[in-house]
Amino acid sequence: KMEANNDSLITDSSVDEWHTRKYKSVLLDGDAYTNKKILAPMVRVGTLPFRLLALHYGADIVYSEEIIDKKIANTNRLYNPTTNLVEWVTPGGGVNKVVFATCPKDHPNVFQLGTSSSITALQGALQVCNDVDAIDINMGC
Repeated sequence: KMEANNDSLITDSSVDEWHTRKYKSVLLDGDAYTNKKILAPMVRVGTLPFRLLALHYGADIVYSEEIIDKKIANTNRLYNPTTNLVEWVTPGGGVNKVVFATCPKDHPNVFQLGTSSSITALQGALQVCNDVDAIDINMGC
C-alpha cells in the first residue's frame, strides 16, 4: 500500500537510517569527485534500476536522468513501506506514472534537475531535496 507523504521526509524508522545525510556532507567536499567512478546523468537511462546496478558494480556516485523542474514539481511523493521505495508520481487519471524513484541502496545519488527558471527550479528541488544527496542543475546542454 502506497501512502502519500508530502513533508518530504521518510517516516519509517527502518528507512531513516539511510537518510542520515552522511553522503550530503561528502558531496559538498571539493574532493568528493576526485578519482571516483561516477555514473553520469543520461536521459531515459539513469533510472533507479540502472543506478542500483551501477552502484553494485562499483560506481561511487550515481546521477539520475535529467528531470524537468515543472514535471517533478507537479508530482506527489509516495512512500511504500513494503518495498522501501520513495516514488514521485503524476497525480490523477487513475494511473500513477512514476517520474522519479529512490530507495535506501540508491546512495550517494545526485538528482539532475533540468530548468530554465530559478523559480521553477526551486519548486522542483524542494520536492526531492530531502531524499537525494545533491541536486545538479542543468540549464541547457
